[in-house]
Amino acid sequence: MHGVPSDLDLTGFYGADLNQICLGPFDLAFNFSTGMHISVEGSWELREADGTLVDGSDGRVGDKPGNQSRRNWQVRSLLADTVASGDVNAPRSFTLVFASGRRLTIFDDPDEPYESFSIQPGNIFV
Repeated sequence: MHGVPSDLDLTGFYGADLNQICLGPFDLAFNFSTGMHISVEGSWELREADGTLVDGSDGRVGDKPGNQSRRNWQVRSLLADTVASGDVNAPRSFTLVFASGRRLTIFDDPDEPYESFSIQPGNIFV
């Protein structure tokens, strides 16, 4: 399935603390206190409340693909932050807005043959 659904329900994240960020060679997983889980295999970005880019999936060092090339992960600053709200920008992306004002946006990469992200529970695969 390609494209973020316009009816994507993000309310399961509201009030949840980000408890864990798991790093794999080609994915990044976010685990929340409510049991919600996002696995990101595609593009993402983290911005300050004022829109300043803090971190993102394109934070490469040299020409190494995937997460192996990353030296510094600013996304870790979201740990223990609470999701305050969310926005859906169908079919392109969705955003979780944290109490700190930071915004984590997960994108659909429609040109890629693989999943961009998944959300559990709910069996949502994009």
